[in-house]
Amino acid sequence: MGELGEFIMDEEEMKTIPAQKPAPVYKKEDKKEEPVPKKKQRGSILLKALDTINGERQDYYGNPEDSFDLISDYWKAYLSRKKISELNSHDVCLMMTLFKIAREQYQKKKDNIVDAVGYLGIAGDMHEEK
Repeated sequence: MGELGEFIMDEEEMKTIPAQKPAPVYKKEDKKEEPVPKKKQRGSILLKALDTINGERQDYYGNPEDSFDLISDYWKAYLSRKKISELNSHDVCLMMTLFKIAREQYQKKKDNIVDAVGYLGIAGDMHEEK
């Protein structure tokens, strides 16, 4: 036999190969129907947003314009050394960290620190990926 002859099995060798189980056959009735979710009222997120900006967050952090002014000051200082066209995801991490620092100056809250450290952690991971 040629080169492939050594790979061809006779009947006795074929009997030594374990039989494989056939693939299961699924019938349509085997498939469970997923319940159809109820439709949410459109715009319900708007109601939640209204509660958020007029409720506890407003009471906790104060007037958002004051916080936004401080954030804009931080961002302007950061951006003064960069061209807008050069912004990248690393810059966003750092700017979001500055956002959380500004928030922390208005209201001390552990969540601000955790979020700021989280953004810095992501920025650090970006350095390792390069």
